[in-house]
Amino acid sequence: MKLFLKKIAVFALYTGVFIIVISLVNGYILKKAVKKAINLSTTETLILGDSHLEVALDPNKFNNAYNIANSSEPYSLTYYKLKYLLENKNNIKDVLLGFSYHNFQVGQDSITLDASNTNYTTFVTRYALFEIDDTPSQDFETSEFYTYNFLVWKLGFPSFKTMKLNLKYLRGKISIHDLPFVGSYKRYGRITAKENDIIIKNACMKYGRQEKNSKVQTAYLFKIKDMLSKRNIKLHLIASPLETNYKNCVNTKMLNEFEDLKKELVQHQVLVYDYTELALDKNYYKDPHHLSGIGSDYFSDLVSKEIFGK
Repeated sequence: MKLFLKKIAVFALYTGVFIIVISLVNGYILKKAVKKAINLSTTETLILGDSHLEVALDPNKFNNAYNIANSSEPYSLTYYKLKYLLENKNNIKDVLLGFSYHNFQVGQDSITLDASNTNYTTFVTRYALFEIDDTPSQDFETSEFYTYNFLVWKLGFPSFKTMKLNLKYLRGKISIHDLPFVGSYKRYGRITAKENDIIIKNACMKYGRQEKNSKVQTAYLFKIKDMLSKRNIKLHLIASPLETNYKNCVNTKMLNEFEDLKKELVQHQVLVYDYTELALDKNYYKDPHHLSGIGSDYFSDLVSKEIFGK
């Protein structure tokens, strides 16, 4: 029995050492992979936000631009994502950030603050990319999911996703869009009339009643503003077009609060471009609040000309 227990102990020891060594090696390569992937040395315009700008602005319509907007990304995630990116060598001069009514609703908070509403991508943005002492602990919950992913990304504990990333790095084929917290520009066609009606119905149910404004998201938008200002990077807030029947679902109080926020931002020298009432053909929309591919072509040219004169 003693011999058996001894063998078990030796096996556990060797296994533990093996895992530690693999984790250290994996973590070392992972850090180099992420640093290699984030190459913004030639990028001058960074497009960020949620799905609105993810589909609205084609980076090819701008000089030296990257669109790394991510669906459902709130400002509280964008802040840390942007902070992490800008700490690496970069030549960013302008940041184009999505800006709409839904960005300031309390529902956005749960994506960042509620551990039960965490998925892999939001975890990586939320925890893996900033230092522990930089984490506003009063804002974040912890969970088993967090603990596991902390081991994976901060300590380099092997996982399929991290090892796949490392393999791309070792093969010299890694890019910024391989990182799970980085989105990319997407093009879509028009959805069906039935799907369109469902979106309008849901929007009227949600935005027709009074949604509470999020102090957290508003605070993080101003943190983004301050961070960019210190780096002499211009912040451009872009409110992309909305179909009239979608905007009509938004209650008056929400609209008024949005207008008040716009005025406050302008007073802080933030550049705000509100295209929500831009008249467009329905085929320019994927759905009532997202542009289609041809809508994106038109809108990207419009924004590029208005902001950069090109």
